[in-house]
Amino acid sequence: DQMQGKRLIVVCNLKPKNLVGFKSNGMVLCASKANADGSHSVEFVDPPADSRPGDRIVGEGVGNDIEVLTASKCDKSKAFDIVAADLKVDSE
Repeated sequence: DQMQGKRLIVVCNLKPKNLVGFKSNGMVLCASKANADGSHSVEFVDPPADSRPGDRIVGEGVGNDIEVLTASKCDKSKAFDIVAADLKVDSE
């Protein structure tokens, strides 16, 4: 229900995994933030306001000439794990 009608960022080219009885080839990008009471909230990461469905999104400071990896190469090189370590969100 929370995804309906919402613009999302989908990380694709991941090795297929079985999730709840179906194969998943990607994931919706979310972020966790600490609340004042010490608990954590998980929220969807919003795509840039001027992006359109299907646009390729790259991180700030990353050029557009980066290599697009196959699912197998992405998994073997642990590419997402490497990138995820530097993902941060601002206070918004």
